Amino acid sequence: MSATTHTCISIDCDTPGCDTSAGEDGGIHFPSAAIARASGALDGWHTAPDGVHTCPDCLLAEQCQAHGHRWSDWYPSWSPTGRQQRLCHDCGTREAQPEPDTTPER
Repeated sequence: MSATTHTCISIDCDTPGCDTSAGEDGGIHFPSAAIARASGALDGWHTAPDGVHTCPDCLLAEQCQAHGHRWSDWYPSWSPTGRQQRLCHDCGTREAQPEPDTTPER
């Protein structure tokens, strides 16, 4: 029996606090950095000129930070809390607030 050591490349997001890898189980392993970058680009990853990798979710969050969220309309929450919520179309952030009182005044 023989043992062979294999060297491979995987991509991890460099955004602080993000633990996303390109793929499941710690990421997909590629035979070269060039192939890893090309595959990541096809999946929406960004590689900056200085080699910093950013996953698609963090790119959307950065876009929202820089330019603001693109909110959906308010809609009733499914929970019986009397709250309504809205969702950012880009990054998925949710906001909630009390539903307006629509009881007619007497």
